[in-house]
Amino acid sequence: MMELWIEKQAAGESLVDEEQICAEILGYKSGYIRGRGAGPKPKTSFSKQSYREELEDAKRNARIAQDRAIKAEQQVIVFSKQLENQKSVIEELKEGMLATQRAMIESQSFASEPGLRELFQEVARTLYRYQQQNGNVFHLPWDFNREETSKEPCTGSCSKDYGV
Repeated sequence: MMELWIEKQAAGESLVDEEQICAEILGYKSGYIRGRGAGPKPKTSFSKQSYREELEDAKRNARIAQDRAIKAEQQVIVFSKQLENQKSVIEELKEGMLATQRAMIESQSFASEPGLRELFQEVARTLYRYQQQNGNVFHLPWDFNREETSKEPCTGSCSKDYGV
């Protein structure tokens, strides 16, 4: 091939390329690709089939991705509704608990029933001991021996009140 190229240039032919030399040596055959040189021509049915398969795979993958996105959006909606429901239940429970506590503190009728006063005093003593061990003692709303309740630290009178 190199020899033929050197001969063509020596003869003065200006444009000599590899394709012309390959065509001269090998000749033109139906298996060659024009403009691509001396390579074999791929089967048209195979290349069309492979493009079809790739297109089908891409469409299938797009459908799968779209289905996943739709399912994810639906799950987000369901979870956000559940979260809102749980928040409303928590708020209702908080309000109910606060209302119950207020009613118990305001009425204090529970202390007049036999045995309950002693039970609540025992709870107050236990809580006082626990708070004293941790270094923060506050008066409790069920401090029966005080006129008013306070959130100020205990000055020492509580130990006498609770019998500690």
